Amino acid sequence: MSSMEKMSSVVSRPIAGQKRKHGDDSTSGSTSNNNDSDIMPAPMKRTPSRSSSSSLDRPDINWEALRNRIITNIASESTLPAACDAIAELRDNFELVHSTEYPTMLSILLPVFASILKTIPCAPPSMDVPSHHAAAAATTAAERPEHRIRHAVLEICTRLPQNEILRPYAGTLLDLAMDVLHKDYEDNGLLAAKIVFELHKSFRPMMEKHVRPFLDFVHISYKALPGNVQKNFANLSTPATGGEAGTGNAVPPVVETDLNHHQAKFPVKSTASFRVLTECPLTVMLLFQLYPKFIKTFLMQLLPLMMDALAQRPPPHAAALLAPEPTSSPKKSESSQSSALTPGDASIDAPAPSPMEQDDVKVKEHDNDNEKPQLKILFRKRARDLLSAQVKTLSFITLLLRPYGEHIKPYEDRLASNVLNLFNMCPREALTIRKDLLLGLRHIFATSFRKGFFRHVDALLDERLLIGKHRQSEHAHLRAAAYSALADLLLHVRSRLSMAQVSRVVHLYSRVLHDASMNLPLVVQTASVRLLLNMVDPVYHNKEEKASLGRDILFRVLETLVWKLGELVDHGIVNVELAEERSKELTRVTKFGHEDQVLGEKAISEFMYDSQPTDGIGTMQNIRELVKPLLAGVKTLIWCINNYGTQREKSMAEKEKNAKSKPSSSNTTASGQRLWYEELAIQGINGSERSLIEKYFVWTLEVLKVFKIGGVTESDLLVESMKEYKDALESFASSLSVLDSFNFHRIVGPQMKLLVDKIVADNDVLLVAQTFLLNGMNVTVDFTSCLLKVLMTDAAALDIGIAESDDEQKLQIASVKMKLFSLIISSLSSYPKNEKVLRPYIQPLIDVCLRRAMGSDVKYWPGNHFTILRQLFRAIAGGKFEESYKEILPLLPTLLNGLYRVYCNTNQDVLKKVIIELCLTIPARLSSLLPHLSLLLRVIVPALQTGDGDLINLGYVIMILGPCTNCIPLTFLCFFLYEGCAHWNFGLII
Repeated sequence: MSSMEKMSSVVSRPIAGQKRKHGDDSTSGSTSNNNDSDIMPAPMKRTPSRSSSSSLDRPDINWEALRNRIITNIASESTLPAACDAIAELRDNFELVHSTEYPTMLSILLPVFASILKTIPCAPPSMDVPSHHAAAAATTAAERPEHRIRHAVLEICTRLPQNEILRPYAGTLLDLAMDVLHKDYEDNGLLAAKIVFELHKSFRPMMEKHVRPFLDFVHISYKALPGNVQKNFANLSTPATGGEAGTGNAVPPVVETDLNHHQAKFPVKSTASFRVLTECPLTVMLLFQLYPKFIKTFLMQLLPLMMDALAQRPPPHAAALLAPEPTSSPKKSESSQSSALTPGDASIDAPAPSPMEQDDVKVKEHDNDNEKPQLKILFRKRARDLLSAQVKTLSFITLLLRPYGEHIKPYEDRLASNVLNLFNMCPREALTIRKDLLLGLRHIFATSFRKGFFRHVDALLDERLLIGKHRQSEHAHLRAAAYSALADLLLHVRSRLSMAQVSRVVHLYSRVLHDASMNLPLVVQTASVRLLLNMVDPVYHNKEEKASLGRDILFRVLETLVWKLGELVDHGIVNVELAEERSKELTRVTKFGHEDQVLGEKAISEFMYDSQPTDGIGTMQNIRELVKPLLAGVKTLIWCINNYGTQREKSMAEKEKNAKSKPSSSNTTASGQRLWYEELAIQGINGSERSLIEKYFVWTLEVLKVFKIGGVTESDLLVESMKEYKDALESFASSLSVLDSFNFHRIVGPQMKLLVDKIVADNDVLLVAQTFLLNGMNVTVDFTSCLLKVLMTDAAALDIGIAESDDEQKLQIASVKMKLFSLIISSLSSYPKNEKVLRPYIQPLIDVCLRRAMGSDVKYWPGNHFTILRQLFRAIAGGKFEESYKEILPLLPTLLNGLYRVYCNTNQDVLKKVIIELCLTIPARLSSLLPHLSLLLRVIVPALQTGDGDLINLGYVIMILGPCTNCIPLTFLCFFLYEGCAHWNFGLII
């Protein structure tokens, strides 16, 4: 009995445990093949209807007729193609099997499918068919019907809905799939692997008995991988003959232009297929999660085999094909590899062939020459398949590093070496494989297994290893993954790096930070900033003999950060604002686009087109997150550069003390003196660094506005945004507070007017001046000096309410300068050293205030000038600033007389009260005030008359009257009082 007859007798029986439906008649198999078109139900010939149509519009499929048609045509080899067509039509129109027909279809057709897979033998995908072309030697490839029908059945099985209706058949399908995996060829094995995964995922409790067979299959596949590598890349001179299908003798090689057809000429069994092996690790991980009891047994068996699998390499003639093709003399390169691909055709010592034999040899040589490029393509494809299987194996291992790290620990070094070799083997265009490799690499770097890569840092710093050499490797996500993974490793190994390696790190991530393509996400650039800052501490504490190495690296990092701020000023913030505006416009058009569909579609298309090259722009929040570490990093770098020489002296002294060795001859002259460039390296901030910090001051004041834009309206978010803004301002001020006095004057002094203008434009920037004056201990005196020079050059700007200054802009300027003067004066209590800086400006300031105080409008009284005088007198009074008293002493007569004249000529109570307060708080000793006692008493009397406790308790009311009543004769005192205030009740004093 032939295999077809056996199959026809088996197919009429249902699967074990399933009932046959009525009408399942074995006599239906006698239907003639000529009536196939009549037996086939109409829906199988139509284009499937839309999903929106009702299921009532679809005629029911006659499953019995379809079953009979399949059984009839598979009875013999001659009609097998017709059965293939019937199953292929079912596969192509499988969506017609809606839920009501699904159980019927399973019960009727699944036994047929099972019998087909069990009975029809596995055959290679293609067979050779002689061509009737003029070149009689040529042949063409056609797909074998045995392979077609098995493949179509497996495709239908992969499309079966995984629901409760399929549950009773799940075990049978798994058995069939495992049988296909063990016996069939690669294409069908891939479908079978997919069926195994889906069934285990959907029907977990009842699949336990099917776990071990699949794990055994995986174990066998990995164990046989070294031999399969050699077989799959063997020198193929003839295709597989397909003996399993009984096709007869071998046929000469066939020239194919399509890779799939050519690959089918050299078929691979599922057990030897790299593509099938690629699907196995994911299924194994699923089984380990669902059935943990298998882990202990099979994991120990699989780990050594998987590690060996990672070490596998294609033979040289195939591995070379993963590299880019040479651009010059391709014919020569092909001929040079001919010995590795095909054996020689003739011997040198062979006799001269006859003319007919010569023609045959020419035909064979032509065929072999055409075969070589196709074999190269085939080998290249298989090499990529092997690499893909290894990457999936690596992904499986990385997921086990944390829970089962103790079992993988012995393979730590091998794992690192194998991963780097996989990167080297990865072809330039295999972006998906490279992305999976980078993901696995990052998982490794997140565990203690990163130590195996410490000795490979130099190789990893070559970015061509991680992202490849092809232009497609410039893909933003691929580059981002590569740089982020490498940064994770460098953070852990930074203390072990030499200065040369740190220099390479700085060069690499400086390029990342200044990515010209603007494709890298800002998140990656922020991570680059953090990595560069983590390199600062090892550089600052380095013990290299050449001090200039570390100093140069510190300068380069500072330069990178500062110029990034400049880049944000020139392009970054503007681009983000435009992108966010386009995004808002797109949202508006999308929401209301139904009113004008043409305009809406145009706006959306323009937005999508413009947004394509701006993947790296990000949002305002991304820029804020980038600016924060930039500000903190500049502060650290300025301090390290300024103190680098001190640290070097310490470290070298300690090194010499411990090692008791002399300095290296490379850094010193014969007399033991340092070379000039080493001497410069341990100096303070030089001219280039000073110029760079000056740019930092200017650009940062522009960049900080990013914290105030972005359209935040919610109160909570607004409060949070303002808090971030103030933190950034304080961070900016503190970054410059680490400068020494000389460099602060040289850097900040020339830019003080710019700072004042920024405060006028944005009052929140006043926090910078406040931080310098009240919190910057090192630079408070220097900042006060620089600020007073700017403020005193145009003290008239304090005027308010005067005709020529009564506009919004000038009022704002006056208000800002008033606040700055107030900050300077209030800083005297916390930092008395500021008095020395303020002292030269006391007389000019009092003079300007007195001359311009009365020019203000009544509604602005007491005005800025009187307010400054009041704050100044109160801050200096108290006896702590003797030198300032001496500055005011020559002005006492003019000051008291001028204030008293104003007092006498005004009827404004507010102004009178201010003048009384100024007279009673003039910073001077009592001995200096006695000559002006009569004038002071004329002011004291109104102060007492007001009954205002604040005025009465001011210093000079008590300070003057108390000593006067004790030391001055009463008659003399009464004379002054009577002369000035005859109406006053002297009994209050007596």
